[in-house]
Amino acid sequence: PGGQFIGRGDYNDFVRGWYTVVGLTIMTNMLANVVSPPLQEFMSAMVLPALKRWWKTRGTKVEKMAQPELEELYTNEAFDISTRYSALVMTVFVTMTYSSGLPLLNAAACMFMVATFWLDKIVLLRFSKRPPYYDTLMTKISLQYMIYSVPVHCIFAILMYGQACTFPSQPPGQQISSYTSQG
Repeated sequence: PGGQFIGRGDYNDFVRGWYTVVGLTIMTNMLANVVSPPLQEFMSAMVLPALKRWWKTRGTKVEKMAQPELEELYTNEAFDISTRYSALVMTVFVTMTYSSGLPLLNAAACMFMVATFWLDKIVLLRFSKRPPYYDTLMTKISLQYMIYSVPVHCIFAILMYGQACTFPSQPPGQQISSYTSQG
């Protein structure tokens, strides 16, 4: 699935035009990824519950509500760790794949990880239910996926740096003869 789209674009290789069109799109999406998931998490964990509580208690006094109503009103949402892992794996994989030609992806990934760490810490400790006990299976699976990003990074680095427009050079024979003729 999706294989019919590979190699069908305007660029056959990592030429200069690819960096200005596709590379800029990837970079823009990754910078948006730095802002949008933490902002969504902030809204769903901190702002929306407060608005929900305000909406449900706007006409009644909290002192007159029954215990089950109060528990339902003030119980926080569960901490969704699987979504956090999937966003982390996606960020690492995209960064490792294209960072050879787009080095600012490393900074975007760093900003994403710092923002995610601090916001997850705040949300987990202050605005979430007590999470269930997790084993290490999700972490191991995520690390297994991330390991595949290393050979993909190497392959894409060879493809990106192998372009004549990226690193123009003379064939090895001409380069040696030019050095010997200089004497």
